Amino acid sequence: MNVKRFSFDEVEELKREWTEKWVEVDGTRPELKRFSNRPGRVITVNMSGRALVQFDDADGFGWGRFDISLPFLKQVAAPVAAAKAKEEKPAAEKAKPAAAAASEAKPASKMSPIELMRAKAAAKAAGSDTATQESTAPEPKPAGKMSPIEIMRAKAAAKAAGTESSTTGEAAPSESKKMSPIEIMRAKAAAKAKGGDAETTTQPEKAAEKPAGKMSPIEMIRAKAAAKAESAGPAAEPANPPAAPAAGPKSPEKMSPIEMIRAKAAAKKTTEEKGE
Repeated sequence: MNVKRFSFDEVEELKREWTEKWVEVDGTRPELKRFSNRPGRVITVNMSGRALVQFDDADGFGWGRFDISLPFLKQVAAPVAAAKAKEEKPAAEKAKPAAAAASEAKPASKMSPIELMRAKAAAKAAGSDTATQESTAPEPKPAGKMSPIEIMRAKAAAKAAGTESSTTGEAAPSESKKMSPIEIMRAKAAAKAKGGDAETTTQPEKAAEKPAGKMSPIEMIRAKAAAKAESAGPAAEPANPPAAPAAGPKSPEKMSPIEMIRAKAAAKKTTEEKGE
């Protein structure tokens, strides 16, 4: 069987001639009798020179596209139904925005999740600057209906909106309660630097006012040092203060080892002085 071979250029020429054309088959051919009086549209022409024809009403034969030789096809005018479909297509495209607007006009209870998302997106896109400002400042909800994140945001907003008077006046009594240990130490250091000598002079008096049972060891040492410094002032005025009366010698049994060593050293020194 001799089969004609088509070149690439010939196939391209056939495509330009037959693609998107309406055709009818030769009803005298037995294999094409089922397509007689039934218009079809040429999708393309393959490399073997046969047209791929699509019949909209295929009666369940395959998927409605068939490979038919070009000699058994003749070009016809587009059917009325196809012309009407082409005319109705632009009208359907124009009706889509109206349908979208009608879907947006549905109540929220009857809208699907996708429609709700589309309606929200459209409202967000059409919103003005005032709408965005209103969205950033929502109405305060009652504390019982607020989520933890909303509660945190409300607290942050209230804290940011606080005036200077509230931060300096009302926060002062509770400052030490809310301050960290490092902040307390820094505040004390700043107060100490500002106080100067006034604080250093009043500190021993405050420590002395406390009873000995409630004073810490450091406070007791400071109180003793302050008392010693006060007593040393008037005692240092005479040039040669009288020697303190010698305490009576303790018995060796009551003396500590250090006192015994000191007593021996003192006795040795006195004997040396007498010998001279």
